[in-house]
Amino acid sequence: MKKKFSKLLALSLSSLLLFSASSVVSASDINASVNDGNSVLLQSGWTQSEIDDLLTPEEVAKYANGTLVDATTHYVKQIVSTNTENNYSSSITDSTTLPTPIAGTEKLVSMSKEDFYREIAESNEAEENSANLINPQATSKNVSYTTSDGYMKYTMETYKLGTNKYQLNLRFEWVKNPSQRGIDIMALAHGPQLVQSGTQSDVTFTAKHDAIINGKSYPEYPIASDSVVVNPGGTAITFKLPTTSLNYQVNNIRGYMSYGGQKGNTSDVTVGIHGYYKHKVRSLNVAPTVTIPGGPSLTISSESTYETESPTPYFSFNL
Repeated sequence: MKKKFSKLLALSLSSLLLFSASSVVSASDINASVNDGNSVLLQSGWTQSEIDDLLTPEEVAKYANGTLVDATTHYVKQIVSTNTENNYSSSITDSTTLPTPIAGTEKLVSMSKEDFYREIAESNEAEENSANLINPQATSKNVSYTTSDGYMKYTMETYKLGTNKYQLNLRFEWVKNPSQRGIDIMALAHGPQLVQSGTQSDVTFTAKHDAIINGKSYPEYPIASDSVVVNPGGTAITFKLPTTSLNYQVNNIRGYMSYGGQKGNTSDVTVGIHGYYKHKVRSLNVAPTVTIPGGPSLTISSESTYETESPTPYFSFNL
């Protein structure tokens, strides 16, 4: 009996050691995948701070052994025509200008990287000097002019992860906040030659902003998605841009989405990818209905309340 018990004990200890060894190997494999994925992203143009900020270790590991197929970065600014009404007082010689955005004049304008950062620097300097970037001298009761609003950059990428497998992503950052803050939309759409893997549970979405609340800084304040729509033609995510109030200051709104896909048919040769960022500029409380039927294309309800940069980010590649 004692001999049998000793044998059972030895078997149990042996099993425990084997389990522990397999756990160590598993953890080691995970760490190796994260390190490999991190290297792939750095070589593709990501900064380490962007990786640490927007991606979990599990998300980074998806890019292990991956190869960047193509990428494109767009730099855009939101502009709007403004009607300035001057309120004159008979008791003073100066006037107070009240700029009012004119509905229907908003645009997202594409620009070069150099002009993008130059204008932001000029705008920040003007704000520090308590002056507007564009400050017309009104000589009549009503003056219309166009002013810059928010500045945003966004990047679309595709990675090949193995035979017929791909990972698509889109990330954005409002380097300078837009004045209008509603429910915005970011989306990736692909041609029928690519089949998206899984459903909503396989889509990754992360969004954050920096906040100062009652004087205390919160550098990574999360933004939740309002909806995640997965259709045959791709994925769209809606989310509300946070607003600034008296005791709540918002800065550096940024986000990331991704999903996997695979080649649809052996006869397919190329596929096209579109990236979308739609900025809501009117009727801020109206939630959109979004579909990506295929093509690739993106349709939304209340289209007139949104502005989209044109042309949208696009590239095609060989499967």
